[in-house]
Amino acid sequence: MEVSAEEDELYRTWNKLMLTEHSLKDCRLVGRQLRYLIGSDHGWLGAIGFGSCALRLRVRDEWIGWDSPTRKSFQERLINMTRFLIRPQVRCQNLASRVLSLCLERVGSDFAARYGFEPWLLESFVDTEQYLGTSYVLCSVMC
Repeated sequence: MEVSAEEDELYRTWNKLMLTEHSLKDCRLVGRQLRYLIGSDHGWLGAIGFGSCALRLRVRDEWIGWDSPTRKSFQERLINMTRFLIRPQVRCQNLASRVLSLCLERVGSDFAARYGFEPWLLESFVDTEQYLGTSYVLCSVMC
C-alpha cells in the first residue's frame, strides 16, 4: 500500500505528538492499527490510536466467557485503544468525551476498510495513578 506525502506527514505528526507530549513517550503500536489526529481551526488538539488487543487478559477473557482455544480463534476481533492524547495546553470542555464518541462511531468501519472485518469489542486501560478516566464515564452516557 503506497502512502502519499500528505499521509506520511500526518503519520510523522502523530508520532511527534506521542513522543513529545504523551506520558508514555512512545509512538509504537503493534499489529493492526489505526491512528487519528484530532484537529480544529486552531491546529492539532491531540491524537488517538488503536491497535491489536492484549494477547492474554484473564479478567477480559473471563468476562467474555472465553477459554483459551476460543480466545485464540476470535482475538483478532478485539482492538485496544492504545494511545489517547489531548494536548496539555488545550482547554475545551468535554473534548475527550466527544473524541471518544466520534471514534466509537467510525473506528469499526475504518478498521473493516483497512483489514477486511469489523471488530466486536474495543478495550482500553486507564492509569488511575495519573488520570481519573472521567471522559470514559461521560462517553458511556453519550454513546
